[in-house]
Amino acid sequence: MPAARIHEVIAKKINKDYKKRITDSVIFNYKEEDSLLINELESFINDNKKRICDFFNINVENNKPIINIIDKKNKLDDIHRKFNNLKSNVEVPKWLIGLSGPDMQIYQLSINDYDNTSHAFKKEEYEINLLKYKKTMLHEYIHYINRLFCKENNSDFSIKCLREGIAQYLSGQKDNDLLEFNYSLEDILNGNSCYNGWYLVTKYIVENYPHEMFLELSKDKNKAEDFIRNSYIQIKDYYLETKKFMKGTKVII
Repeated sequence: MPAARIHEVIAKKINKDYKKRITDSVIFNYKEEDSLLINELESFINDNKKRICDFFNINVENNKPIINIIDKKNKLDDIHRKFNNLKSNVEVPKWLIGLSGPDMQIYQLSINDYDNTSHAFKKEEYEINLLKYKKTMLHEYIHYINRLFCKENNSDFSIKCLREGIAQYLSGQKDNDLLEFNYSLEDILNGNSCYNGWYLVTKYIVENYPHEMFLELSKDKNKAEDFIRNSYIQIKDYYLETKKFMKGTKVII
């Protein structure tokens, strides 16, 4: 089935089965039992919207992202299979709790069904996990804003290092994490899961170069790769030489 048709089928089912809430920042589709969760997400995204949009110099009033809070893990798994043309009996990893569809919509599992994932937590740990959940949602929101930024500038989506790095940086997901820069250039440019390395490279660029330079690198994959290749030793030495707390993140050697 063509991708456009797959999206149409999924969207039709969600519009039929889920409630809709249009907020100042996003459009939510969700189940009634997740109403309180939506209140939390709406407030959190609204509180961070201006900061993120200002970072990318973009206005999203007429381009609100659609965030689908999927109530059950098996439903999210089915959406994942459809988007990736997988057979219905293909097992989806337990850790998968969200995805961005080819339609630019965000599909995120409700935290209230985490018991069916590898992210299950004890009841008394709900508040700390809710904060992580909200930061994950903000991470996906940042990806959406980043895509709009690139689209408005007629450029391809940023290289993985910068798009994942800036989503972590602006969402605060790595705040207070103890990190070590021990990644090769190959890891940074071609790794599949080098999130800490991508974060540290992005953090270095954002905090040591003019803001406009980061935006230029985000718009040009070749320029970004060349910059990282030429700056890799400098970035590595920077983290080896600076043994200090930086925005809540201690980098160790």
